Amino acid sequence: MKEIEDLQNEQSPIQSAIRAIIARESCLSQVAELCQVLSKASREDHKANVPLLEECINILYSLRMLSLNVVKCIILWRKQLIFNFMLTQTN
Repeated sequence: MKEIEDLQNEQSPIQSAIRAIIARESCLSQVAELCQVLSKASREDHKANVPLLEECINILYSLRMLSLNVVKCIILWRKQLIFNFMLTQTN
């Protein structure tokens, strides 16, 4: 019954994993956009664009944190699957 409640409250491990993956994919899109901007900026101006490079550092840090969160959510989801499997084997 807890699984159903978690699903209804959008707090189940699978829902958390999906949200984490979506957030990471969004960040990856930002990284790709920033790469294009950096490439264009480096062609137009050979001087380092400090604010742009700082933004790059921030986005890459965010990507790192989001990636770790995806791993954590998938591990929790996996634990739930194993627990549910063990329950079905004992009945």
